[in-house]
Amino acid sequence: MHRPQYDDWSWPKGKLDRGEDSAAAAEREAFEETGYRVRLGLPLPLSNYQMVKGSRSLSKRVEYWAATVVGGSGQLLHEVDEVKWLKPEKARARLTYQRDREQLDALVAADAEDMLDVWTFVVVRHALAVNRKDWKGGPDMLRPLNAVGKRRSKSSSRS
Repeated sequence: MHRPQYDDWSWPKGKLDRGEDSAAAAEREAFEETGYRVRLGLPLPLSNYQMVKGSRSLSKRVEYWAATVVGGSGQLLHEVDEVKWLKPEKARARLTYQRDREQLDALVAADAEDMLDVWTFVVVRHALAVNRKDWKGGPDMLRPLNAVGKRRSKSSSRS
Protein backbone atom coordinates (compact mmCIF):
# COMPACT_ATOMS: atom_id res chain seq x y z
CA MET A 1 0.00 0.00 0.00
CA HIS A 2 1.17 3.54 -0.68
CA ARG A 3 1.07 6.11 2.10
CA PRO A 4 1.16 9.63 0.65
CA GLN A 5 2.14 11.18 3.99
CA TYR A 6 5.46 9.29 3.86
CA ASP A 7 5.54 8.63 0.10
CA ASP A 8 6.39 4.99 0.76
CA TRP A 9 5.17 1.49 -0.09
CA SER A 10 4.74 -0.61 3.00
CA TRP A 11 2.49 -3.07 4.82
CA PRO A 12 -0.55 -1.97 6.84
CA LYS A 13 0.47 -1.20 10.41
CA GLY A 14 -0.35 1.15 13.23
CA LYS A 15 -0.49 1.75 16.93
CA LEU A 16 -2.39 -0.29 19.47
CA ASP A 17 -5.52 1.28 20.88
CA ARG A 18 -5.69 1.28 24.68
CA GLY A 19 -6.35 -2.25 25.93
CA GLU A 20 -6.06 -3.73 22.42
CA ASP A 21 -3.89 -6.77 21.71
CA SER A 22 -1.62 -6.86 18.68
CA ALA A 23 -3.71 -9.36 16.70
CA ALA A 24 -6.87 -7.25 17.07
CA ALA A 25 -4.88 -4.15 16.11
CA ALA A 26 -3.54 -5.92 13.00
CA GLU A 27 -7.05 -6.80 11.84
CA ARG A 28 -8.33 -3.29 12.59
CA GLU A 29 -5.42 -1.55 10.87
CA ALA A 30 -5.68 -3.78 7.79
CA PHE A 31 -9.34 -2.77 7.47
CA GLU A 32 -8.72 0.91 8.16
CA GLU A 33 -5.89 1.12 5.65
CA THR A 34 -7.09 -1.20 2.88
CA GLY A 35 -10.85 -1.46 3.27
CA TYR A 36 -10.60 -5.26 3.61
CA ARG A 37 -11.47 -7.37 6.63
CA VAL A 38 -8.91 -10.09 7.24
CA ARG A 39 -8.48 -13.27 9.24
CA LEU A 40 -4.94 -13.58 10.58
CA GLY A 41 -2.93 -16.67 9.81
CA LEU A 42 0.73 -17.55 10.18
CA PRO A 43 2.84 -15.08 12.21
CA LEU A 44 5.61 -13.46 10.16
CA PRO A 45 8.95 -12.07 11.41
CA LEU A 46 8.87 -9.15 13.83
CA SER A 47 10.31 -5.86 12.69
CA ASN A 48 12.37 -3.78 15.12
CA TYR A 49 13.76 -0.46 13.98
CA GLN A 50 14.60 3.08 15.09
CA MET A 51 12.70 6.15 13.93
CA VAL A 52 13.71 9.76 14.37
CA LYS A 53 10.87 12.10 15.29
CA GLY A 54 12.12 15.63 15.74
CA SER A 55 15.02 15.43 18.17
CA ARG A 56 13.92 12.06 19.59
CA SER A 57 14.82 8.56 18.49
CA LEU A 58 11.99 6.06 18.92
CA SER A 59 12.22 2.28 18.95
CA LYS A 60 9.50 0.63 16.91
CA ARG A 61 8.39 -2.99 17.20
CA VAL A 62 5.89 -4.25 14.64
CA GLU A 63 4.23 -7.67 14.53
CA TYR A 64 3.01 -9.08 11.22
CA TRP A 65 0.85 -12.00 10.10
CA ALA A 66 -0.13 -13.60 6.85
CA ALA A 67 -3.83 -12.93 6.41
CA THR A 68 -6.78 -13.98 4.32
CA VAL A 69 -9.31 -11.43 3.06
CA VAL A 70 -12.72 -12.38 4.47
CA GLY A 71 -14.76 -9.28 3.64
CA GLY A 72 -14.83 -5.58 2.98
CA SER A 73 -15.06 -3.54 -0.19
CA GLY A 74 -11.45 -2.49 -0.65
CA GLN A 75 -12.56 1.12 -0.40
CA LEU A 76 -9.63 3.10 0.98
CA LEU A 77 -10.63 4.87 4.16
CA HIS A 78 -7.67 7.00 5.24
CA GLU A 79 -3.86 7.26 5.26
CA VAL A 80 -3.55 5.23 2.05
CA ASP A 81 -4.07 6.39 -1.52
CA GLU A 82 -3.28 3.18 -3.38
CA VAL A 83 -3.18 -0.57 -2.77
CA LYS A 84 -1.53 -2.94 -5.26
CA TRP A 85 -1.76 -6.74 -5.37
CA LEU A 86 1.55 -7.85 -6.90
CA LYS A 87 3.48 -11.03 -7.53
CA PRO A 88 6.32 -11.44 -5.00
CA GLU A 89 9.11 -10.27 -7.34
CA LYS A 90 7.28 -7.06 -8.20
CA ALA A 91 6.19 -6.51 -4.58
CA ARG A 92 9.82 -6.90 -3.45
CA ALA A 93 10.93 -4.19 -5.88
CA ARG A 94 8.04 -1.91 -4.89
CA LEU A 95 8.52 -2.06 -1.09
CA THR A 96 10.39 0.99 0.16
CA TYR A 97 12.06 -0.54 3.23
CA GLN A 98 14.34 -3.56 3.45
CA ARG A 99 12.68 -4.46 6.76
CA ASP A 100 9.37 -4.98 4.90
CA ARG A 101 11.02 -7.40 2.48
CA GLU A 102 11.72 -9.76 5.39
CA GLN A 103 7.98 -10.36 5.85
CA LEU A 104 7.55 -10.87 2.10
CA ASP A 105 10.39 -13.41 2.04
CA ALA A 106 8.86 -15.27 4.99
CA LEU A 107 5.47 -15.27 3.27
CA VAL A 108 6.94 -16.67 0.04
CA ALA A 109 8.84 -19.36 1.99
CA ALA A 110 5.70 -20.32 3.93
CA ASP A 111 3.74 -20.56 0.68
CA ALA A 112 6.42 -22.82 -0.82
CA GLU A 113 6.03 -25.15 2.18
CA ASP A 114 2.20 -25.06 2.06
CA MET A 115 2.08 -23.44 5.51
CA LEU A 116 -0.33 -20.61 4.73
CA ASP A 117 -3.63 -22.45 5.04
CA VAL A 118 -3.11 -23.53 8.62
CA TRP A 119 -5.40 -23.35 11.62
CA THR A 120 -4.04 -22.45 15.01
CA PHE A 121 -5.50 -24.39 17.89
CA VAL A 122 -4.67 -23.17 21.37
CA VAL A 123 -5.55 -24.97 24.57
CA VAL A 124 -5.60 -22.77 27.63
CA ARG A 125 -5.95 -24.36 31.03
CA HIS A 126 -6.70 -22.31 34.06
CA ALA A 127 -5.01 -23.25 37.30
CA LEU A 128 -7.19 -21.33 39.70
CA ALA A 129 -10.61 -22.94 39.63
CA VAL A 130 -12.97 -24.05 42.36
CA ASN A 131 -11.40 -27.01 44.15
CA ARG A 132 -12.35 -30.36 42.57
CA LYS A 133 -13.57 -31.84 45.84
CA ASP A 134 -15.86 -28.82 46.38
CA TRP A 135 -17.29 -28.91 42.83
CA LYS A 136 -20.62 -30.71 42.60
CA GLY A 137 -21.84 -29.05 39.41
CA GLY A 138 -21.13 -31.74 36.84
CA PRO A 139 -18.18 -32.49 34.53
CA ASP A 140 -14.77 -31.11 35.45
CA MET A 141 -14.62 -29.10 32.23
CA LEU A 142 -17.49 -26.99 33.59
CA ARG A 143 -15.73 -26.27 36.90
CA PRO A 144 -15.64 -22.44 37.24
CA LEU A 145 -12.79 -20.17 38.21
CA ASN A 146 -12.43 -19.26 41.85
CA ALA A 147 -12.21 -15.60 42.97
CA VAL A 148 -8.45 -15.36 42.31
CA GLY A 149 -8.85 -17.01 38.90
CA LYS A 150 -11.60 -14.54 37.96
CA ARG A 151 -9.42 -11.56 38.97
CA ARG A 152 -6.47 -12.88 36.95
CA SER A 153 -8.69 -13.58 33.96
CA LYS A 154 -10.05 -10.04 33.96
CA SER A 155 -6.56 -8.62 34.42
CA SER A 156 -4.98 -10.61 31.58
CA SER A 157 -7.81 -9.91 29.12
CA ARG A 158 -7.00 -6.20 29.29
CA SER A 159 -3.28 -6.48 28.69
